[in-house]
Amino acid sequence: MPLKIVLLVVALIQAAAPLVLFFDGFGRQTGLAPTPIVPANYAFAIWGAIYGLSVLFAAVQLVPGQADPLLPRLGRPLAALFALSTLWLAFARFGPLWGTVPAIAAMLVLAAWVLIAVATRADGLAGYRQWLILGLAGLYAGWLTVATFANVTEVAAASGFGFFGLSLPAWTVLALIAGTVLACAILAQSRGAWPYAAAVSWALVAIAIANVVRDRQPAVVAVSLVCLAAVLTAAWSFSARPSAAPTPAESRS
Repeated sequence: MPLKIVLLVVALIQAAAPLVLFFDGFGRQTGLAPTPIVPANYAFAIWGAIYGLSVLFAAVQLVPGQADPLLPRLGRPLAALFALSTLWLAFARFGPLWGTVPAIAAMLVLAAWVLIAVATRADGLAGYRQWLILGLAGLYAGWLTVATFANVTEVAAASGFGFFGLSLPAWTVLALIAGTVLACAILAQSRGAWPYAAAVSWALVAIAIANVVRDRQPAVVAVSLVCLAAVLTAAWSFSARPSAAPTPAESRS
């Protein structure tokens, strides 16, 4: 089956899977209670944008003359990312719950790889192609950067893990700091990609709000806002940095 068809099929399955598997609500069907690192509920609407961009990107590849020139390089990682997203939902719905951890970690690796590959070559893409793939990869990788740490914390709490003697708010603070360090590292490699920074910022603001209205953890609120400032500063700093010119070998690939 052609890669373009595979990409569209897995994108459509990815978009439909939450409606099929979690028709009664995510929290109710998994039985998980949110920990302080879980963003406020409204923030999960970002998945609508991610799924929509995934389907749109895959559909555009089938339009004659509109295929992304980076598709031969990015098509398989994107297809794997979309398939793993559906697998993650299946683990969350049917178990084992720990299976969501390696699934989301692999998703983050793939999304970050695609983002960096796109961001370092985006100057060679024209118009909407640049923003479509950069928006898709950036939102996907940015949200997953925070979601991975939230996922690990949720599964650990559900399994009775003691967090090395730390309280859950203290663990959350450390997880936020670790996630921010990772986000800044990805921003450094992706030339300060703003869609990525926007998704991370969206998650951090929602975590701060959740800890005002839901969990009431002022330390988590404060650290979330400090992390937000760090991410925005990194995005501005790395986007202002001159990029290296591609080598002749890179230009031909």
